Amino acid sequence: MEEKLRQLKTLLNEASDLEHVVELLEWDAETYMPPAGAQDRAYHRATVESLMHRKFVSEEVGRLLEELKPWAEQLDPDFGRCSPGQDHRAGISAQGESAAGDGGGAGAAPYDCHSGVAGSAR
Repeated sequence: MEEKLRQLKTLLNEASDLEHVVELLEWDAETYMPPAGAQDRAYHRATVESLMHRKFVSEEVGRLLEELKPWAEQLDPDFGRCSPGQDHRAGISAQGESAAGDGGGAGAAPYDCHSGVAGSAR
């Protein structure tokens, strides 16, 4: 199961990396792109979005999810969730949004309330 989980994480991390490239292209288009670059940038973005989508919905991801389903069903559904008041950083997501979605955690690192460690989700 550990190998299948590692494979799934690798595929999803690759898809996430592609999503970040799309975000970078969007930022570039809004800040630095010369006026004549819009059509080329749109093609680049569409290509990367297509690669990202294909990665997320690939047969390999579906197969791994199905194979990991029995393992996932045995997990404690509350694992990884923090109790209210456990730590103010507990509700901060990887995107820096608070659990309420109010932007209250902007710039903060993801926080694991079980280990007490802030850092990368990877």
